[in-house]
Amino acid sequence: MLMRLVIYYYNGNEVIYKSEKLAMDIWNTDWYLRSNEDEKLIIIFLVRAQKPLKFDIGPFGALSLPAFLSVIGATYSYMMLFINTNK
Repeated sequence: MLMRLVIYYYNGNEVIYKSEKLAMDIWNTDWYLRSNEDEKLIIIFLVRAQKPLKFDIGPFGALSLPAFLSVIGATYSYMMLFINTNK
C-alpha cells in the first residue's frame, strides 16, 4: 500500500517538475529565428507553460513528494495518538 502511494506521489512530482522545466526549455531554443506565425504559437505556448501542470488531490493540495511527506507525518501522528490513548 505504501509503495503504491510512493509511486503515485513520485509521478505527480515528476509531472510538476517537468512542466516547470518546459517553459525554460522553450525559452532556450532559437524560437526568435522562426517564422512570425511560429513565433506567435510558441509565445502562446510559452505563456501557458508558465503555470506548472499538477494533479490536485482535493483539499489536500497537489500530488507531490512534500504532500506525501505530510500525509506520512500525519498518519504517524494519528497512529501514535491512537496507540497511546488505548493504553
